[in-house]
Parts: sequence; C-alpha cells; structure tokens
Amino acid sequence: MSAHLLIDIVIAVHDPRRPVLRAVDSIFAASRDDTRVTVVCHGIDVDSVPGLASRINERVRAVRFDDGVRSPAGPFNHGIELATAEYVAIMGSDDWLDTGALDAWAQLALKNDADVLLAGLSHQGGGAIRNPPVRPWRRAALDPVRDRLFHRSAPLGLIRRTLLLDPSQRLTAGLPTGEDLALSTRLFATANNLCVALDAPRYVIGADADGRVTSAAYSLAELVLPVEMLFAEGWFQTLPERVRCAAVLARIRGSVLSHLSAYSDADCWSAENLAAVRRILTRAIELVPTAFRPLPLADTRMLNALVENDVTADSAAAAVRSWTGAGFRERLFPARITYVLHPESTPVRYLGYALAKLGA
Repeated sequence: MSAHLLIDIVIAVHDPRRPVLRAVDSIFAASRDDTRVTVVCHGIDVDSVPGLASRINERVRAVRFDDGVRSPAGPFNHGIELATAEYVAIMGSDDWLDTGALDAWAQLALKNDADVLLAGLSHQGGGAIRNPPVRPWRRAALDPVRDRLFHRSAPLGLIRRTLLLDPSQRLTAGLPTGEDLALSTRLFATANNLCVALDAPRYVIGADADGRVTSAAYSLAELVLPVEMLFAEGWFQTLPERVRCAAVLARIRGSVLSHLSAYSDADCWSAENLAAVRRILTRAIELVPTAFRPLPLADTRMLNALVENDVTADSAAAAVRSWTGAGFRERLFPARITYVLHPESTPVRYLGYALAKLGA
C-alpha cells in the first residue's frame, strides 16, 4: 500500500447473503495502491460472510460492529471513525463501481482540491441517474441552489475526512432510513468546494440482493422523521435564506410529496402520520414563510390542507385525491405567476433536468 492513503472506503453489511465481495472487487478494478476498504459487519461475524476472510490484506480489513440498532448509520460511522485517509467514501454492500470510477473520482477531486466530490449514479440494468441536475457547463465550484444539489439526498462519492471529525456531523444515528439526509444537506450547504463526476464511470446501485433494507416498508411518520430532525438542527436554521429555501423545498418534494400518492385512503392516515406530516409542514413554513409558493397550485393546495389545525384522516385523504386528480396546469404552474421563474419552480426544475440530460 502507498505510504500516502488517499481514500478510505467503508462498506457496511448486515446480512451474510449480501454480495459484498462484488463491491470490494469493483473498488480495486483500477488497482489503486492508495485506497483501503473497511468492511463493517453489522451484528454478524466476519467469518459468516462467504469469502470475506480470504480477501483481508493490507488494503482490505473487516471488523465486527454491534450496537443492536436497526440502522446503517452505526456501522458506517464506525468505519468513518477508523478512517485515516484524506478522503472517505461510504458504499452499500449491494452496490459496486464501474471500472475506472475510483481513478476518475480521485483525479477530479485532486485537480479541483474538492472537499466533496459527488459520484455519478446509475441503477443496475438501467440508465444514468441525472441527480443532482447541475448546470451542464459546471463540474466544479458548484452552487447548492443554482446546481440544485439538494435534489440529491445521498453523499455518495468522496468526502474530505476532516469534515467528518466531529461525531455529531456524520450519519444520523438510530434512523432506519434517511440517515444520510442531514449529512448530505450540511455538506452541500457548507462545504468550501464541491465538484461532480457525472461524466466519469459511475457508482451503480444494485437491486439483485435478497432483503435489501431500503426496500422495506416504513410508515409515513418514519419516512419524514429524518426531515423533521434536519429542520430542527441549529446549523440548518441559520443557513442563508436562499439556501434554506432550496433545501426545504427539496425535502418537501423528496420526502413528503413523493410518498403521498399512496395515502389517498383515510385508513392510511393514522394519528401518528397526521401529526408527523403536520409538524414538518408547519416547521417548513416557520423556516421559510414562502416555502410553498414556488410549488404547483395542486401541491400548494394539498399541503395547505394538511397543515390545518383541524385536519383529519378523511380530509387528508380527500386532499391527496384532489391532488392526484388535478389537471396538467395545476400540477405544473404555481398559483402566483411571479413564481414561475423561481429556481425551485416545477418548470425551472424540469428545464434543469433537461439541460442536465443534454450535458450528460
């Protein structure tokens, strides 16, 4: 191994059936000698993962970690704690890297002296995921608002390790899902230099493993809890208004609106779900009083109904049905024409994705 360790990659695995060796082998396809992999076995023995012990050498280590918590945050944070390299990356045990990805990321990060390098993503068997939809002429010195970085919720890529020295600024402990939301938002909002490797070989999100945690069913209250915790963070509340507004809208879209089409029946709206959604929407308005205005009329109308004091399971379900049945114009344009060109309006957002597609 090189005397100078550039990259520490942490892979968390909680089930011996997961294809973790595929992930490990993909990292070393480029034969970098300045990279180390740490496989953190979460609640399982290293020897229980077939073939893992035989891979252990100066560039691959495997450790057991037990915290009794059903969350990937614990093992990832433990691996980050063990890291000593200039950059740290986290990786799911189901995922892998395209050939040459790590070389390309390292070159870009070093060339731009990046604090954070966002990897290009793709689905297994599918096309590229154009997220975030950065301006097609920008690949470095990204702006969190203009380059719509908050539309990405996972900090996959390279992170300068010194940004993770404070344990309170890592993955959110205890969350079964959304544990990376606060970390990615903080990095995108506050890191000094961010670049993106959308043109390089990609990080591939695997879908062929048994029992993938991210496919598990969660209640709406569980799905929005990471956002509620994010909105309560002191550093988030003091972000510049334009940055805070972009982050709030991205989270309302990505963590609330993206799930609500499944809640058109009153039986879905438990007291817990109603209270959680109302809390998060109320908090969004407190953080950004004009938060809902750039959204399409149909979205705004539904969100306003869900935030009312007297909202019930029946009225919430009715609001969702009205939203899903809205016409094209109501689902595209905001109520006030002055918000059509807002950076987070739906027409501008669609334009951003179209430009990102052309520039990919």
